[in-house]
Amino acid sequence: MELGQIAALIAAIAFAVLVIAIVVVLISINRTVLILKKHIEPIASDVDQMTSTTKSLLKDMTSKVARLDPVVQATADLGSTVSHFTDKINKKKTEVVDKKTKVKKMVSGLADSAIKSGVLFTVGQAALNRFKKSRARKG
Repeated sequence: MELGQIAALIAAIAFAVLVIAIVVVLISINRTVLILKKHIEPIASDVDQMTSTTKSLLKDMTSKVARLDPVVQATADLGSTVSHFTDKINKKKTEVVDKKTKVKKMVSGLADSAIKSGVLFTVGQAALNRFKKSRARKG
């Protein structure tokens, strides 16, 4: 056996070992893929069920939200009406308080006038009485 033949034999053996190693790795990868497939199939099935359930829930929620829209709008309108009504009440209250204040001032002014008139009347009556007495003495 010559040196070239020995080299070829070594190369052939190395190639055979390499092929055997690759076959072992490929068999291992195939087993791993089969195991993964075995475990992923139930998960995929569960995911499909969850997706279906989620779609169903989303449709249900969408229909319920659509039914709630008029209620929410009515509530907003009611809030606006109550706010408007409250503003009107506050405005009327302010008007009433202003009128009450004006009436108090008028009554106070009338009372002052009445008191002054009463005092003037009393003074006038006293002056008239004195005048009558002084005439009666003269007369």
